[in-house]
Amino acid sequence: MLFLILRLFAFFIITFSLLPIQILIIFFFKNKSYIIPKIYHKICCKIFGIRIKYKGKISKLFPTLFVVNHASYIDIIILSSLFETSFVAKKEVSSWPLLGFLSKLQNTLFIDRKVSSLKKQENLILNHLKNKKNLVIFPEGTSSDGNKVLSFKSSLFNIF
Repeated sequence: MLFLILRLFAFFIITFSLLPIQILIIFFFKNKSYIIPKIYHKICCKIFGIRIKYKGKISKLFPTLFVVNHASYIDIIILSSLFETSFVAKKEVSSWPLLGFLSKLQNTLFIDRKVSSLKKQENLILNHLKNKKNLVIFPEGTSSDGNKVLSFKSSLFNIF
């Protein structure tokens, strides 16, 4: 239990230490806004004892659209520690305490899943990619245990 408390304490210390730096970078050096999230998530992997093992090469091309099976919110930490990227998330995430704010600092695209706003969401994603920024999309639209791929629910996935 003490070890868990120490990990959480370290997580909050690093989070609140890097927050002001990330905010300054976003305001003054927008094109460098992925440096802190990548460092932050590498540190988070260390704090929580996450060891990453992958095969193959990660694309170095910008922009790259990564289509990923979403097993848990740890996916964000792992993927962001490996490459500079933003994520697509449901709009409700933007109002979540702390996680919503951290997501905004990583340039997350918050989408409305209503069919009526599909064109607006599509333009948001395409503009993001046109600006040479990587993007991760979870086409299943939810997290799972990761043992199988669920049916794709995101109508936005059709634009690709």
